[in-house]
Amino acid sequence: MLINLIFISCRKDEDQVAMPMNPNENELITTMKLVFKESGTPSNIIEAMFKDLDGEGGKPPVIDTIKLNSDKSYNVDIWLIDENKTTPDTITYEIKKEGYAHQFFFSASKSIDVLFKYSDMDKNGVPIGLSSIWTLGEATTSIYGKIRILLKHQGEDKPDSGNGNINIGSTDIDVSFPILIQ
Repeated sequence: MLINLIFISCRKDEDQVAMPMNPNENELITTMKLVFKESGTPSNIIEAMFKDLDGEGGKPPVIDTIKLNSDKSYNVDIWLIDENKTTPDTITYEIKKEGYAHQFFFSASKSIDVLFKYSDMDKNGVPIGLSSIWTLGEATTSIYGKIRILLKHQGEDKPDSGNGNINIGSTDIDVSFPILIQ
């Protein structure tokens, strides 16, 4: 009988047991900063930001218009930040470290002539997208459109080869930036 009492007294209720952290949880990203460096003119730096500090459903996000020159190439770096903490957390480093589980996907509206090329790869040689090169076609007039940047958290489902698969995983962040090509 004494053994039963000891066993029962050491048992915890399920609501008292801490659940382990899920290493495949989506990232909390409040800010996406794009840094463009024109090829051949690295001192020409252009930045554009998406910021949504209160998350979905609150106030609308603030999204800058990307303004680029036609017939140019740009090295583009993406910085992701969680500004909901006392000290903002740069999520970029986590994405880079866990590149095998993440991938950015880029697309443009039909009016925008742009080629996207990944500059960074995960340990399997599959693109990540924190760094890329955007090559713009020639334009004789100003062109407006949208550039969509989608970050997928794919975990173990991310392909081990190829260019990735946009249909796999959950979305960490999905932003459509307005763009003006001059």
